[in-house]
Amino acid sequence: MDVWEHAYLLDYKPADRPKYVEAFFSNIDWRAVEGRVLLKEPCSPGQARKYSGLRGQMNSLTNENTRLGFIGIGNMGSRMAKRLLEHGYQVIVYNRSREAAEALAKFGATVADNIAEFASAADVVLSSLTNDDAVKSVYADPDGVFAHVRRGSAIIEMSTILPASSRELSELSRKAGVKFLDSPVSGSTPSAEEGTLTLFCGGDEELFQAAQPIFSSIASQHFYLGGSGSGTAMKLVANGGSREGTHARNCGSLSNECCRIQ
Repeated sequence: MDVWEHAYLLDYKPADRPKYVEAFFSNIDWRAVEGRVLLKEPCSPGQARKYSGLRGQMNSLTNENTRLGFIGIGNMGSRMAKRLLEHGYQVIVYNRSREAAEALAKFGATVADNIAEFASAADVVLSSLTNDDAVKSVYADPDGVFAHVRRGSAIIEMSTILPASSRELSELSRKAGVKFLDSPVSGSTPSAEEGTLTLFCGGDEELFQAAQPIFSSIASQHFYLGGSGSGTAMKLVANGGSREGTHARNCGSLSNECCRIQ
């Protein structure tokens, strides 16, 4: 790979250098070619995508430029991770029960030994966990995802949790320099296996647009509903009849006008 092959990275102003660049790469050549920065060291397509996403439009998260991390290899998560592998993505997986993660190795997944290894290796972290407590523990514990995730990466959180939990995670993501999208799934395990899930998304719209190739690998429909927590609120409304669904109906931002069907 030529050193400069992926150096199409970032339009910049001199004042932006410390904030947007030096925190990510220590070995930079500040020559500008058509207003863009060059790196002295080789960088992967994923690094280039992540770096270019700091300003301007985020590049599409394709299987050619993105390494995915998937945490929560249960009935739904295992099937979604398998489909992502079948669609050509590099996927590193982690599960507290290692046996479930190792079952994906035969399909090409890399199995991480711990969250630190998992989070530091992924350009995009996806998670499918059992409840609010599990999600908060995985992300916010002292040795959780936020302690190890790289600035400039992204999180797509697909668990069914309360909107307040999604907003809390979104704020923690912002502080960590990470884009965040709540994107709970609707559908059965056969739907997950067939790639016909429905995704309700809320949060970073730029990430939503960039993640279209990921969504297309696992779902037949995906909706952008608005700010952080909108996706989880809609999922709870769709569940219907429960205390959580009643709570979600009071969260707002759920009118048809705010839906964008992809």
